[in-house]
Amino acid sequence: MPVTNRSEQDPPTASITIPPVIPYRTIIGITGHRRLSDLNALRDKLKEVLEREIYKIYDQETSKQLRKLQHTPLAISLITPLGEGADRLVAHEILKHPQATLEVVLPLTKEDYCQDFQSQSSNEEFELLFAQARKPICLRVTPIADQFNPEDQPEARRVAYKEVGHYVVDHCDILLALWDGKSAKGKGGVAEIVAYARDQEQPLIIISTSDHQVHLENMGRLQAPALAGLERWNQAVGSQRISQDYIRNIYSDLFKNKEAERITPSAKESVKTHLIPGYALASSQAKSHQKLYRWAGFLTYTFSALAVTGVGVALVLGKFFKWAFLLEFVLLLAIFSLVFLGSKIRAHKNWIESRFLVERIRSAIFFLISGLEVTSKRLWDDPLHSDKQDDWMTRTFQETWNHFPLQNGAETDQWNGLKEYNLKHWLNAQLEFHQNTYSKSKKINMLFERGILVLFLLAIAAAVYHLLHYFFHLDWHLGFFDKVLYSFAILLPAMAAALEGIRSQREYARIENRSKKMVKALAKIIRNFKSAEDDSSFEKGMYQAEQLMLWETTDWMMLVRGQDLKIIV
Repeated sequence: MPVTNRSEQDPPTASITIPPVIPYRTIIGITGHRRLSDLNALRDKLKEVLEREIYKIYDQETSKQLRKLQHTPLAISLITPLGEGADRLVAHEILKHPQATLEVVLPLTKEDYCQDFQSQSSNEEFELLFAQARKPICLRVTPIADQFNPEDQPEARRVAYKEVGHYVVDHCDILLALWDGKSAKGKGGVAEIVAYARDQEQPLIIISTSDHQVHLENMGRLQAPALAGLERWNQAVGSQRISQDYIRNIYSDLFKNKEAERITPSAKESVKTHLIPGYALASSQAKSHQKLYRWAGFLTYTFSALAVTGVGVALVLGKFFKWAFLLEFVLLLAIFSLVFLGSKIRAHKNWIESRFLVERIRSAIFFLISGLEVTSKRLWDDPLHSDKQDDWMTRTFQETWNHFPLQNGAETDQWNGLKEYNLKHWLNAQLEFHQNTYSKSKKINMLFERGILVLFLLAIAAAVYHLLHYFFHLDWHLGFFDKVLYSFAILLPAMAAALEGIRSQREYARIENRSKKMVKALAKIIRNFKSAEDDSSFEKGMYQAEQLMLWETTDWMMLVRGQDLKIIV
């Protein structure tokens, strides 16, 4: 239970664990016959395939990465309907592997599906494997008898089996087929699912159930863009020392308050053990890389302006050329070094990716306390973000979340206390954050705009002076001040460009606008959340808030992604 009357002491905050190491998980789909012969021979062949063939699906570059991994273990998951025969044979074999998991998807309701099994022992085997899936999926939630007449039900079952076969193909990295090579006898048969996989150009391993030969198709194509990110994360898990004071401060901010007194020590312990370490690591990485990125950007634009100004002033004065060109060389070399090193250490990308992970874990803390499941959403579920380059963060988050048992929702008599806690320490805290961000970004953006305007007007004044001097042949002799004005004609536009570059790089105007919108959206969410009158409306409000937070974080990341360090001269 998420909350209760406080009867125990809070768990101590001294024993802090490190975040878990995240495996790179390959998803295997299965299709195959229900009736198999020579099971021992098939088991031996399965062992051989799982050890030698599975990773041949990856392209040459990914295969090199896999061989070089030092911090990231490899794991496999099976997505399966747990049908009799091939599905269960493969499930038993895969579960022998370290960190292997089952993702169960059923074509019908569980009750309807189990009616197709041949014996009580088959049902018992199904239940044993079904219990090992954290979050099974039923493609149909309504009993088939409530949807179809008796004469139509056999066809409806065949359609359902076809749909679940397509689902398996669509959600796996590679399809494993235990197949005799013969044509399908009806909808949803093995041959039909294999044909669909071929149409989708899905990597495919066929183990012949007649002669046990192995056939590979569409191999060597799959990329693993998440692999490098997971390796960096796991390396940080093993090497970076997180400040224990920082972790204790996070814990205190969450739970050392009046509203948290009714949250059980076990819930707090789960947050402390499984979520706070990852939150602290990701937050530390985000802060350090943001600082590096911003300083590098500031120096890049500043050095660029100084390089132009130095040479310009030397030309105006008619001397100091040697020192001016030396200064220009040093500054340009510094700019190149800053951009190169920033790219090398991925300061910009590590900042935004770590920040995304921080915000996902932040929301997860309040969902775990409330006994609710988080939304399983990847960035590349959105077609605008379909390149999967950020998949390592969603994989890291999902693996972290999957340490917990399936959350079944807030208890009927507990939601009100949870509402008060989440309202103050999550939603109102986020509202205050965006109000402050809006105010700060607006102020800084205004200062930049005014500074740029002043420099621009001064540059115009200098230009007007020179135009009057040359076009009207005015005999003005201001001595040294004349040279200063010439220098300003070069210096001021360079300074204005540098300020605009810094303003643009840090996206003050856009962040101001986004925070303003978030304040409005959060205020609406909070009003609805306050009006929740039962556990159902409480849960609805939680998911509305989560979707807003996820949208905001994803949108922010897509916004700042294009502002990486560049050579500015």
